[in-house]
Amino acid sequence: MLLMRGSEPASWVKGWVRRQVSALGGCCLASVSVSSHGASEAYRRNQIRACQEAGILVRPVDVAPSLGILGLIETIRELNGDREVDGIIVQTPLPEGWDLSEVLQAMDPAKDAEGVHPENLGKLFLGVKGHPLPCAAWAAVGLLEWYGLWDLSGMVCAVVGHSVNVGRPIGALLLQRNGTVLQMHKHTPRDVLEELVSSSQVVISATGVPGLIGPGMVRPGAWVVDVGTTPTERGLVGDVDPQCASVAHGLSPVPGGVGPLTVALLMANLVLLASKRRNGRPVELESVRQEA
Repeated sequence: MLLMRGSEPASWVKGWVRRQVSALGGCCLASVSVSSHGASEAYRRNQIRACQEAGILVRPVDVAPSLGILGLIETIRELNGDREVDGIIVQTPLPEGWDLSEVLQAMDPAKDAEGVHPENLGKLFLGVKGHPLPCAAWAAVGLLEWYGLWDLSGMVCAVVGHSVNVGRPIGALLLQRNGTVLQMHKHTPRDVLEELVSSSQVVISATGVPGLIGPGMVRPGAWVVDVGTTPTERGLVGDVDPQCASVAHGLSPVPGGVGPLTVALLMANLVLLASKRRNGRPVELESVRQEA
């Protein structure tokens, strides 16, 4: 069984990022947070450490929850106009009751480092080049590329999860690689879910429901990517039961699979934004393959 760890492709992407950042003379990421949520803060620390290693300046911006969503939106608009800032990421989750879509729409799409602004998502679905991609979705498909599966012609791909920022973009990226995509989610009837997943050569799950995908659901020899992460007393656990390793051809672990590559691709997005903003031409990482 092939264990699809994210550290190796992440290291390669970071090397590419370092070279591009050096050519640009540096770049700056604004990391905006209004929450002390444990998983979010851990992700933010990983972002900062990786960016510093690549020569990227990170500007942490903390917004007091007492300022409300309007205070957060005002902060984002100020960063939109800051000529020193090349990209912005808003850490999630936001406080309960805050509308993430309203916050994202306040961001300049030309500074959207995570690739989740509605305009950038629309370009993804249209197949337009030269824009940032949703990092977690890109990382899920990027793992498949790195480990040798980049042309999905003739392959049935099950995507479990339909979130705007992860599940749906995964489906779009698989379609661009000629996959036949079956989209489902945690509300899909269990018997239907099992039937569709078991018929698929590629399975990508991003629901945040621990153990949703069991070994009895996985087709022998399938490629399985686990994007879901749920904090528990035992640490982070994924959507995919680890016992699926007994039947899968390839399986990404949680933690250590999609996560490291997600951080690296965030920086690749930043390079694209900085080069496009400064030089009028995006420097784009075409794929997560060593010959890219």
